[in-house]
Amino acid sequence: MIGQYVADGIVLGATLALGAIGLTLTYNILRFANFAHGEFLTFGAYFALVGASFFAGSRTLGPLTFGPAFLVAIAIAVVWTAALALLLDWLLWRRLRKNQVAVTLVIASFGASLMLRNVVVFVWGSQPEYYSRHIAIASEIVPGVRVTGDEIFVVLLTAALMLALPFLRAQNRHTAAVSQVERERVA
Repeated sequence: MIGQYVADGIVLGATLALGAIGLTLTYNILRFANFAHGEFLTFGAYFALVGASFFAGSRTLGPLTFGPAFLVAIAIAVVWTAALALLLDWLLWRRLRKNQVAVTLVIASFGASLMLRNVVVFVWGSQPEYYSRHIAIASEIVPGVRVTGDEIFVVLLTAALMLALPFLRAQNRHTAAVSQVERERVA
């Protein structure tokens, strides 16, 4: 019983870690707590849902409830979500950053969060949606611990992204200057 709780905690922790990494990166780069970050995650999920609807009925990969088409939908959702974040930055936060008053940025991000949340409800409704109608079958990986292929995929993807994160930083001062990263923070 305890082993199942640990496995469930690892899966949930991996899911939350993906959002936490993004929030931490946003805070370290922009120097304010962006309350709209959770809504960007939500938009990304719904963008992936829209992409997946074009591939309905596509084949699955082994024990997973999705296949290669869904991975393409996720890649497209990443691009659309980044575009949404950049658009909101251009329309709202870039102008407010010039004032350099952190409280203004936080209040604006809270307002943006409420606006984005209501756009999601307006466009997609408030009922849960599903990427797939396939049934995920849990397999026993050790006695008393059952996980699905999708859960294993999430944990492995999170681990891979966490390991890749250090390689995504600016490698030199010129690149940092062009990217508007503080030069003192470049290793």
